Amino acid sequence: MYVNRLKRLMIGFGACMALVLAQVAQADTASPAKPLNLLIVGNSLVYTNNLPSILTFLAQSRGLTVDLFAKSGGALSDYVKDGRLQAVIRSHAYDAVIIQERGGDDICVSYPQLSDTPSCKNAVQAHEIIANWAREAGATPYYLGTYQATDESSRTLVKSEKVMAQKMGARYIEISNTFNALSARHKSWAWFGKNMHPGYPLSTLMAIRIYQAVYGAYPSPADVCLDANLFGPGEDIDGYLDHGYLNYKTAPKNCLVGKTQMADMIGLIKQAEK
Repeated sequence: MYVNRLKRLMIGFGACMALVLAQVAQADTASPAKPLNLLIVGNSLVYTNNLPSILTFLAQSRGLTVDLFAKSGGALSDYVKDGRLQAVIRSHAYDAVIIQERGGDDICVSYPQLSDTPSCKNAVQAHEIIANWAREAGATPYYLGTYQATDESSRTLVKSEKVMAQKMGARYIEISNTFNALSARHKSWAWFGKNMHPGYPLSTLMAIRIYQAVYGAYPSPADVCLDANLFGPGEDIDGYLDHGYLNYKTAPKNCLVGKTQMADMIGLIKQAEK
């Protein structure tokens, strides 16, 4: 009886091991996750310093591709009117569309005396329309925040952006409060470029936050050095630029931030989220 019982146990153990080995073999042969394809929509705040190329650099091991649709001074309502953005979203298999409005334009939703004005209602409608275009094309819409340089203005901005993201049905990517915390700690960093446009550290912060939102993880700290064109605020950009153009090697490498700087940014974000 003991021998028969031992045989049954051995047979059962063998069957379990065969199942485990089969699962391991299946995992080893499974195809890797499909690289993501993103579109960033905005204005000079996102093309200054070539935000798409910074994001591509941070996610280079993941095979990320990032296109851009932007215009200097462009508002989302402008893109709804001219129709080109909708055509771009429909004709590309984007996994996510990252949407950003002009700095501070959405603060109106936090003030009753402004939220009912035609201009504010028009802005809200434009946000909702573009988010719907993304969803209809099978992409997830994200709402990328902008920034204000004082704590009080920043809190108002973030509150308004959260309201707007909710109206859009989009995932919100906060920038301003994190930027203010970092800039208070590192006053010597060149946070701003010309006319309050982002400097290298601020553009890198935006890229880190987008990466975090899309992948649910943090990029590995590194020296962020690019040989792509680092566009200035006054660049003559009007519409769609693809991943290849944005990452075309045009100059010797420029290092935007160091590994230690990037690690400090990520550390503060993690600390704030505890």
